[in-house]
Amino acid sequence: MTVMAVTKVAKRSISLPIELNDELEELAAVEHTSVSALLAEAARRDLLIRRGLRGVEQWEAEHGPLTDAELAEADAILDAVTDDLLHITPTIQIK
Repeated sequence: MTVMAVTKVAKRSISLPIELNDELEELAAVEHTSVSALLAEAARRDLLIRRGLRGVEQWEAEHGPLTDAELAEADAILDAVTDDLLHITPTIQIK
Protein backbone atom coordinates (compact mmCIF):
# COMPACT_ATOMS: atom_id res chain seq x y z
CA MET A 1 0.00 0.00 0.00
CA THR A 2 1.39 3.41 -0.97
CA VAL A 3 0.77 6.33 1.34
CA MET A 4 1.10 9.76 -0.20
CA ALA A 5 1.66 12.92 1.81
CA VAL A 6 -0.88 15.65 1.21
CA THR A 7 0.60 19.12 0.93
CA LYS A 8 -1.59 22.15 1.11
CA VAL A 9 -0.91 24.69 -1.60
CA ALA A 10 -1.90 28.27 -2.31
CA LYS A 11 -2.76 29.19 -5.86
CA ARG A 12 -1.25 32.45 -7.12
CA SER A 13 -1.33 34.36 -10.35
CA ILE A 14 2.00 35.98 -11.22
CA SER A 15 3.44 37.94 -14.11
CA LEU A 16 6.84 37.08 -15.58
CA PRO A 17 8.88 38.57 -18.39
CA ILE A 18 8.19 36.42 -21.45
CA GLU A 19 11.85 35.38 -21.79
CA LEU A 20 11.93 34.12 -18.20
CA ASN A 21 8.65 32.29 -18.69
CA ASP A 22 10.00 30.63 -21.84
CA GLU A 23 13.15 29.47 -20.05
CA LEU A 24 11.12 28.12 -17.14
CA GLU A 25 8.80 26.25 -19.49
CA GLU A 26 11.79 24.72 -21.29
CA LEU A 27 13.50 23.73 -18.05
CA ALA A 28 10.31 22.27 -16.63
CA ALA A 29 9.85 20.13 -19.75
CA VAL A 30 13.43 18.89 -19.68
CA GLU A 31 13.31 18.10 -15.96
CA HIS A 32 9.83 16.55 -16.15
CA THR A 33 8.43 18.92 -13.58
CA SER A 34 6.23 21.99 -13.52
CA VAL A 35 6.96 25.68 -13.62
CA SER A 36 5.21 25.89 -10.25
CA ALA A 37 7.65 23.35 -8.78
CA LEU A 38 10.63 25.28 -10.17
CA LEU A 39 9.31 28.55 -8.75
CA ALA A 40 8.60 26.94 -5.37
CA GLU A 41 12.16 25.57 -5.27
CA ALA A 42 13.59 28.99 -6.16
CA ALA A 43 11.43 30.68 -3.51
CA ARG A 44 12.56 28.18 -0.85
CA ARG A 45 16.20 28.78 -1.78
CA ASP A 46 15.72 32.56 -1.72
CA LEU A 47 14.00 32.45 1.69
CA LEU A 48 16.81 30.28 3.08
CA ILE A 49 19.42 32.78 1.86
CA ARG A 50 17.48 35.71 3.30
CA ARG A 51 17.11 33.95 6.68
CA GLY A 52 20.84 33.29 6.68
CA LEU A 53 21.63 36.92 5.92
CA ARG A 54 19.29 38.07 8.70
CA GLY A 55 21.01 35.63 11.04
CA VAL A 56 24.39 37.12 10.20
CA GLU A 57 23.01 40.63 10.75
CA GLN A 58 21.63 39.61 14.15
CA TRP A 59 24.90 37.93 15.12
CA GLU A 60 26.89 40.99 14.10
CA ALA A 61 24.50 43.26 16.03
CA GLU A 62 25.24 41.25 19.19
CA HIS A 63 28.93 40.44 18.67
CA GLY A 64 30.26 43.04 16.26
CA PRO A 65 31.32 42.69 12.64
CA LEU A 66 32.78 39.42 11.46
CA THR A 67 36.57 39.40 11.40
CA ASP A 68 38.59 39.03 8.21
CA ALA A 69 39.46 35.48 9.29
CA GLU A 70 35.79 34.61 9.84
CA LEU A 71 34.85 36.10 6.47
CA ALA A 72 37.67 34.17 4.78
CA GLU A 73 36.46 30.93 6.38
CA ALA A 74 32.88 31.63 5.27
CA ASP A 75 34.10 32.43 1.74
CA ALA A 76 36.00 29.13 1.62
CA ILE A 77 32.89 27.21 2.68
CA LEU A 78 30.72 29.02 0.14
CA ASP A 79 33.34 28.49 -2.59
CA ALA A 80 33.32 24.73 -1.87
CA VAL A 81 29.53 24.59 -2.03
CA THR A 82 29.48 26.68 -5.20
CA ASP A 83 32.13 24.44 -6.78
CA ASP A 84 30.00 21.40 -5.97
CA LEU A 85 26.96 23.03 -7.56
CA LEU A 86 28.91 24.05 -10.66
CA HIS A 87 29.95 20.44 -11.25
CA ILE A 88 26.32 19.45 -11.72
CA THR A 89 25.78 19.22 -15.45
CA PRO A 90 22.78 21.35 -16.41
CA THR A 91 20.22 19.70 -18.65
CA ILE A 92 19.77 22.94 -20.60
CA GLN A 93 21.84 26.05 -20.92
CA ILE A 94 20.46 28.86 -18.81
CA LYS A 95 20.55 32.12 -20.73
